[in-house]
Amino acid sequence: KNRSNRHNQQRLDMTIISTALHGCLFSDRATVAVAIATSAFTAVVFLWLCRSIRKRVDTFDERDRGRGGKEGPPSPASSSCCSAHEQLREHTHIFAKRVIRVADDVLVATGYGLSNSICIRGDGGLIIIDTCESRAAAEECLRDFRAQPGFGGDDLKVAGVIYTHFHQDHVGGTGAFLEEAKSSSTEDVDDDGDEHECEIWAHHSTEGMIRQFNIVMGPIAYVRSARQFGNLLTKPMLENSGIGPFLRLDDDGPGKKVDVVLPNRTYGDEEASGAKGKGKCEGARRTIEIAGVTLELIHAPGETDDQTVVYMPSRRMLFAADNYYEAFPNLYAIRGVPYRDPMKWVRSLDLMRSLEADVMVPSHTLPVFGREEVAERLRNYRDAIAHVHDQTVRFALKGHHPDRIANEVKLPGTVRGLEYLKEFYGTVRWSCKSIFHGYLGWFSGEPSELFQLSPSERSARMVRLGGGPERCLAVARESMLDGDLQWALELVTAVSQLHEDLSWSVRRGATALRVDILRKLGTGQISANARNYYLTTALEAEGSLDTSLPKALLEEATMTTAIEDILDAMRYRIDADAAEGREWQLRINYLDSGKSFVLVLRNSVMTVVPVSSSSSEEESVAALLLRMDGKSPQPSPAITMMEVSCTELAWRKFLLSPIKSLLVGNMTLTKGSLADFRAFGSCFDRSM
Repeated sequence: KNRSNRHNQQRLDMTIISTALHGCLFSDRATVAVAIATSAFTAVVFLWLCRSIRKRVDTFDERDRGRGGKEGPPSPASSSCCSAHEQLREHTHIFAKRVIRVADDVLVATGYGLSNSICIRGDGGLIIIDTCESRAAAEECLRDFRAQPGFGGDDLKVAGVIYTHFHQDHVGGTGAFLEEAKSSSTEDVDDDGDEHECEIWAHHSTEGMIRQFNIVMGPIAYVRSARQFGNLLTKPMLENSGIGPFLRLDDDGPGKKVDVVLPNRTYGDEEASGAKGKGKCEGARRTIEIAGVTLELIHAPGETDDQTVVYMPSRRMLFAADNYYEAFPNLYAIRGVPYRDPMKWVRSLDLMRSLEADVMVPSHTLPVFGREEVAERLRNYRDAIAHVHDQTVRFALKGHHPDRIANEVKLPGTVRGLEYLKEFYGTVRWSCKSIFHGYLGWFSGEPSELFQLSPSERSARMVRLGGGPERCLAVARESMLDGDLQWALELVTAVSQLHEDLSWSVRRGATALRVDILRKLGTGQISANARNYYLTTALEAEGSLDTSLPKALLEEATMTTAIEDILDAMRYRIDADAAEGREWQLRINYLDSGKSFVLVLRNSVMTVVPVSSSSSEEESVAALLLRMDGKSPQPSPAITMMEVSCTELAWRKFLLSPIKSLLVGNMTLTKGSLADFRAFGSCFDRSM
């Protein structure tokens, strides 16, 4: 029985296609009818089984109440198991919800969500730096900005927006600010009668990073982000998210979604096109003026490669983006991220120090006042990063294993106790492993790792060596009681890997023990990321929380994502075994947009080729792909050729509900047979 309540899950409106083909049953109508009848019978049996076991699972409801759901207050047992590290609890205090007046014309809103939003007042307009993670958070920020003296005039519309980088918590609320946006010009329309476009500034690479991350890794990023940020947890399990009180994605009402708007002004592309050599694009600058305010945009790679810090010369004020916040920096994020080069981050911090700012306003945590205080914090921050980097490289050069290095490197005592370098967010251990991987890749140098046993095979042998599942679980329980939690977790994980070979009672015991260990590990963490990950996976293990991508989100993404991105995402769903030995070409003509694409599947790899609507496959695809192979431009007789005509809307609906689409007949198969179409669809992994 799945007792996770979908309406309690937070929305994450990433432009992703999680399972573009997971239900594509490509079938003829007779097969469809049989499938419907079979499904109906299966549903009846399933409902009867659910009723028969309801009493059995009801006994777990009271235990689960308050462990992440919103059905009722947490029980005393769940409250005690969710106690937080004392220093992490103290850290929560800096995330109080408030608007801070940094200067007469500068405000920063903290505590409205994971990130801050900054508002600068200009001549007849407002400038927003970072827009929070959701429309709801942005609306509250804008309302409270307006409530501040000097910021509430009707003539003060939003004149411009600046993105410091592509992360959702910095771009997700833009739509709320744009609703009242206008140009900083004194006129609302140009000579042609068109409204002026609100300027949205970012580094030239930001748009590409938004698209690439969401389209390629979005589905798994959703799951792992939910675990890292704890946005499916509730109090008392959720203490904070390390650099903010929580990731705010909980408003499901109309217009309360994530609302990302791509930048329409960029900088740094000229420097990038002419740069040669490592690091030449770092420090690219662009001076802009919005609503009479002069700002300097500076490319400063750090937590992301597109990171932009903003300098306001008139106030000697530095808007530090995510290159500084009150926690040890996240040199590696456990939700999964590309390599973050620590030395780029160090160079950017040196660049920021050279500005000699009197005030620093980060995009997370509190502003810093005083030139000496700003300089000292930036110096210590860069030294901490450089120390972890240099010592990791030192031990790597000595041939040490990355796991050993992670236990060897410590921050020097001169900075270890500083509040803004405590491991509330990133950790030194995770950073060391990432740095090792960044230089030397996955292989540690230990020959036994060249062709390791699979996790399940290694677990099976480990359990046999340990005397069997029951004995291993007994040792794991003893280790847990003795406080040796990591060893206990590794033992119970090994047993859990043998799921199919275990009796029901052993499986149940392993799951319960795993949940207990994960909770104990979570409560002892100073890192909010580690705590949230442990506690979320504990709820997942016991079956009271589902972190998978919600169906409503998938449907919304499918209906709004560019058709080119939808087709591109299909490449990652190819089942190599199912596609083995077959060659296909499927041409899709979209009647409403006039776009045409050919999907070429061969060698278990799919290529998406845009083609002219007036050309044939032979002219557009065979000539391109086969000539590239040095072959005749004539298509191989082994290739199965198909062609479909439909609207983009019909294709989107087909991906979401293939059986219904086929029955309704919104797609026309103009070449090939339904059997071929169905066989082509069977090459995609439907479990994703």
